[in-house]
Amino acid sequence: MYVGTSDGLAVIDMSRPDRIMTYDPNSNPDDPFNVQGFLELKNEVYVITYDDGIHKVALDEDKISLNRVRAEKYLYGASQFKDSIYLSGKQYYKTVSIAGFSDITTLRKMKPEGNSIFWDYEPLEDRLFAAGWGIYSKDGGIYELVPGGFELRNEFFDVESAQVTSLAVQREFDLLYVSTLDNGFYEIRLDQSVHLKNQITIG
Repeated sequence: MYVGTSDGLAVIDMSRPDRIMTYDPNSNPDDPFNVQGFLELKNEVYVITYDDGIHKVALDEDKISLNRVRAEKYLYGASQFKDSIYLSGKQYYKTVSIAGFSDITTLRKMKPEGNSIFWDYEPLEDRLFAAGWGIYSKDGGIYELVPGGFELRNEFFDVESAQVTSLAVQREFDLLYVSTLDNGFYEIRLDQSVHLKNQITIG
């Protein structure tokens, strides 16, 4: 199991939970290494960081080493969906094919799209949802991938928040859970478009 922190990462052997490998890239508190998530592609694991780009993770006995494949700052999240990778940046997202993900030249040519910050993604069958919160703008909410890009779906799902930060799904029941910073969380029944909100108020 891979665990990301605000200043490095750890790998836990689930067959031996007491065996933990850690990686501390920099002891300088002014140059943090904030882990935003992981991707597993073609049996390779990549770590997405906010401050230090994208790295391929290599394990060698009790040692973790990283190989940077993209030196891009201000990344907030990533997700694999079908044959593409979606990367969230500061007020934009980028799409790249899985085949070209580890190619630096391909990554540099990725075209920024959108205008909000996507903090989380959640695929469900042939649909992809994104959690948007622009921090200093009011363009956040629950987004869904449609032909041509991501579309804001707050009105359709009756989500009353522009500060959506995390998503989860219950696949066997076609349920989407939407967590907000200012209005609790929502349970959305995608098969019947039934929406239950504020089951728990956060904060």
